[in-house]
Amino acid sequence: MNQLTLLITSSILGGFLTIFLPPLYDGIHRKIKARIHCRVGPPVMQTIYDLGKLMVKDDIVPEGASSLFLYAPYLAFSYLLLTSIMVPMIYLRSAIGFTCDLILILYLLSSSTIFLALGGLGSGNVFAYEGARRELTMTILTELAAIFSLISIMIRCGALRMTEIYEKISMIHPVPSIIIASGVLLACAYIEGFRLPFELPEAEPEISSGIIIEYSGRRLAAFKLSVFMKQFLLVALAVNILEPWSISNLILGLPIFVLKTFIVYLVFAILEPLFARFRIQEALKSILTICGISIISLILAGLGV
Repeated sequence: MNQLTLLITSSILGGFLTIFLPPLYDGIHRKIKARIHCRVGPPVMQTIYDLGKLMVKDDIVPEGASSLFLYAPYLAFSYLLLTSIMVPMIYLRSAIGFTCDLILILYLLSSSTIFLALGGLGSGNVFAYEGARRELTMTILTELAAIFSLISIMIRCGALRMTEIYEKISMIHPVPSIIIASGVLLACAYIEGFRLPFELPEAEPEISSGIIIEYSGRRLAAFKLSVFMKQFLLVALAVNILEPWSISNLILGLPIFVLKTFIVYLVFAILEPLFARFRIQEALKSILTICGISIISLILAGLGV
């Protein structure tokens, strides 16, 4: 297999995994959560079934909905699909890579969440407005924590290209700044997945599904899949930063990457039933604490630790 074919294959596989693995992991998550609650729970494939059913249902558009409501889920999905092709997951390099590709990856990840929040605002529903307000408030702090973590990794590695970052980490790892930054990325991934205790934008008992209340059909499927994909991409970045050696070989990288991400999602599934939903003030305090930890990693990276 020549180099170009290898890069294209790894990038296509990365996109495929980003679309199909997160719903499967969500099904496993729901099953484990149900077992912890002493329930049988849905089948592991239930999330995939749900998305498939939504894809064949008609979209119902509320009166007065803006263009953002109509197109935001598709834009978010497109941005995240492009990110999945750019982020090296199972091989050290991707087909789309350049000197400052991490900057573009940050932009695409942040923009996808903003699109989803603005789409909720565009529905005109008061519950969706409240959900979008919560989402934007939490997103600002969560994105800051993720950005500080990635900046600390950039500083410690002295690179802006994902391939170079993985190469440098494989030589200097483990170091405290990179370990802390990876932990913060995993915490951000948990928050971005709308998991308890951070399930505020969709809190059903309080705001009747909030940000997604007016979505249905294919748009709702794209919305939910976008949430799953962003969480997965943050997890993918973190696990490969913590363990970059396996992605030097495509055949070895694929099963190890699946195993690494599965372990993270397994921990998420065990953690969620332990919490009740935060109030918005409590959630913001917790995210501020995570921001503070990301700043510590930034300081350590500046000191070369």
